[in-house]
Amino acid sequence: MSRNQAIGYIILFIGTMSILFIFTYLLRIVFSRMLTRRYFRYLLYIFAPGVIIHELSHIFCCLIAGARIYRFSLFRPATDEDGNLVLGYVEHEVVGPVRSAIIGLAPLLLSGFSIYLIARALWGPVIPLGAVEGTTFLPVNYLRQIASFVASLDFGSWKTWLFLYLVIVIVTNSGPSGLDIRNSLLGLSLISLGLISILGILSFRVSLWTNRSFSSVVVFIVHLLNRFTFVAALSIPVAIFALLLFWPFSRE
Repeated sequence: MSRNQAIGYIILFIGTMSILFIFTYLLRIVFSRMLTRRYFRYLLYIFAPGVIIHELSHIFCCLIAGARIYRFSLFRPATDEDGNLVLGYVEHEVVGPVRSAIIGLAPLLLSGFSIYLIARALWGPVIPLGAVEGTTFLPVNYLRQIASFVASLDFGSWKTWLFLYLVIVIVTNSGPSGLDIRNSLLGLSLISLGLISILGILSFRVSLWTNRSFSSVVVFIVHLLNRFTFVAALSIPVAIFALLLFWPFSRE
């Protein structure tokens, strides 16, 4: 991997995750408003798998981050003291800002991986996990791989419709709540600052790339970011579709 490729992957990760964050947050608002309508309350149970995966993502990252979990509910619709609809929750100990960001944004980070795992369970390794290196314009890789997968779907098969249903309910419930954002804001700022620092070093301290230890660490980070970028790219078109689908039903 070249220095320019590493810079490109980091920029693409920041851009892709920012786009996914915006659309899933808007989708969460629209979906919540739609559920306040009397005739759409029954959708709670149709979208239960997405809620369960949302809470499991929080739990998984609590375990990874070493945060003690006090109690949780994977799916139990209720109204909080402010009148907001709560579908599930995970209560955990207070941890540092970076770990809080990882836990708070877990559904956003892991929704794409859930889609990847479901596709793999249904059809095997039909979606390559990550962009193929060597392409000058990296987004083209992601778009080609996603388009190739969509084109391969057999809409006469029950597997395809099960997959599409699960994808929509997972992505719809992947957006961060207001509480998740507040808990993640400082940690997210620190992570962003770290990535920007790496970009700055790669851009202006070219000689450091020749240091094997430094370049090896950066390559490891970039490969990890590449995986998150690709699975996030899987979620973005679904989030846009669901947002457009639910928008008319959320208006007064």
